[in-house]
Amino acid sequence: MRVVYYTRMLQSPSGGGTHARGLVDGLRQAGHEVCAVPEGSRGLSVAQEPGGIRVPEALKIAGREARARRRLSDSQGMIDSAVEFRPDVAIVRRTTYDLVADRVVHKIRVPIIAEVNAVVAKESHKWGERLSRREIEREREFIRGAARVSCVSAEVAEDVVALGVPYERIVVVENGVDATAFSPQTGPEQEISRWATAHDGVVGYCGSVGALHDVDALIESAEEILADRPGTGFAWIGLSSRQLAERATASLVQASYATGVADHEAVPHLLAVADVFWCAFHFGYGSPLKVYEYAAMGRPIVAAAYGMPARTVKSSGAGFVVPPGDRAGLVTDVRRLLDDEDMARRLGQRGREWVLAGHTWEHVARAMLEGL
Repeated sequence: MRVVYYTRMLQSPSGGGTHARGLVDGLRQAGHEVCAVPEGSRGLSVAQEPGGIRVPEALKIAGREARARRRLSDSQGMIDSAVEFRPDVAIVRRTTYDLVADRVVHKIRVPIIAEVNAVVAKESHKWGERLSRREIEREREFIRGAARVSCVSAEVAEDVVALGVPYERIVVVENGVDATAFSPQTGPEQEISRWATAHDGVVGYCGSVGALHDVDALIESAEEILADRPGTGFAWIGLSSRQLAERATASLVQASYATGVADHEAVPHLLAVADVFWCAFHFGYGSPLKVYEYAAMGRPIVAAAYGMPARTVKSSGAGFVVPPGDRAGLVTDVRRLLDDEDMARRLGQRGREWVLAGHTWEHVARAMLEGL
C-alpha cells in the first residue's frame, strides 16, 4: 500500500516527533511505501509572551493564524509531492491551526485516517491555549470527515464519539517502541555508567517537568527512599541540574544524575544504567511513550497513574501501579524491587515479552491500517 503520512511533529524532538518517526519506520517495516510530509521550515516556533505583559487572547489567536498561513505557504512543494506520490491512503495527525493538514486532506482524494492523541478543543485549556471558534470547528470537521479515526486510548475514543463519529469508524491503537534501540542488551553511555557504579541500585526516570507529569511526586518519594537506602542513585533523563536543584534537597541532588534535554537516540543508553524505572502522571487519556520504552528495556516499572497509563503498565505485567499522588505506594514498590532482584528480573522479562508480542512500531502500523 502507498501511504502518505503528515504531521507537524515529524521533525520535532518531542515525544510527538518520536511517535511520528517511529510510525513511519513501522509502516515501512510492514511493507508499505511511505511518503512522509514534513512541514515547511519557516515560522515553526511558538511565539513567547513577553515577560510581565499580558497579551489579549484575540491577538494570540491572530498570531497563531498568521503563523499557520506562513507554514502553509512554506509547505506547498511538499504537499504537491504528496499528491504526485499517488497514495492509496493518507494518515494525518492534525494539530491546532494546522492549515497544512487541511490542505493535504483537501488535495489528496483518498481515504483519510485521522490520528488523534487528544481532542485539542477539550484539552487545550490544560496547556494555557484558548482556541478560536473557527479552529474548534475545523478540528471537529477534520475528525468527523475521516474514513477512520485512530485513537490512542479508549478515553480519547469516547471524546471522538462525543463529536459524532460512530464507533465502527474508530480504532484504538496504542503507542509503540523501537525494540531494537530499547533493549536489555543496550549498552550504557560511558559517563552515566561511571556514575552508576558508585550506587547500590539506580532508579530511572525519563521525561520533562510539565503539566502532564508529576515529577514532584517522584522527587519527594526519592527523598524518602534515599533516607532509608543511602546508596541508591537516581537518574533523571530529561531534567536539568537546575530543575532538580529547585525541587530537591542537597542530599538527593548529590545522589542524582540529571542529563538535561537528551537526543532521543541517546535515551536508551542513558536508561540502561537503571535497575527500576518509575513515572507519575497527571493525565489518564494518553499512551505515554516512556512506559513502552521502559518495558522494552527489560526493567520493572512503578507508576503513579490512572486511566490509560495505568492500564498499560498493568497489561504489560512489568510492574506495579499506585494511585496518582500516592508517595507511600511509590516508595514501597520501588524499595521492594531494588531489594528483590529475582522479582525485578521476572517483571522486566514480562515487559520485554509484552513489547515484542504486540507493541513495536510495526505492530502499531499494522493495527492502524488493518482491514483497509
